[in-house]
Amino acid sequence: TIKFAKKINPDIVRFFAVSPLPNTDLWNELHGKLDMSDFEWDNIDFFKPNFDTVEISKDKISLYVCAAYWHVLKYDFTKEITIFLIPNLVKLVYLCLRTRKLRGNISKCFPRSVNLILDNMHQVADLNASEKIKFLKNVWKLEQTI
Repeated sequence: TIKFAKKINPDIVRFFAVSPLPNTDLWNELHGKLDMSDFEWDNIDFFKPNFDTVEISKDKISLYVCAAYWHVLKYDFTKEITIFLIPNLVKLVYLCLRTRKLRGNISKCFPRSVNLILDNMHQVADLNASEKIKFLKNVWKLEQTI
């Protein structure tokens, strides 16, 4: 999936941690295998995993989700904030003056950067600063192996 996403170079990339919902095939398959008593129903947002599997922990799944984004978007992200920074900023100023708002225009000027940053923020939202740094270091290491 990750290599395919990089190969086709889509405009927007989404990688989700699957969440089993009641009365679905996945729920029925996992319900007997996993301890669902600690399943965090209030936190289902399809960005962060909600349960550990036998094979992999939810923390490791979060690492893989972030590494997937970095693997697919890092070169475009780098280009947007280096080579194309000035043209993108000019476009942003123009759009802000024309629409009189910033929201919505940033993603038009820096689409890959916004995609990468927002989707990674979901994974680290509940971590303190030192945990975020450690997490992102682990993401970088994992991304190098993809």
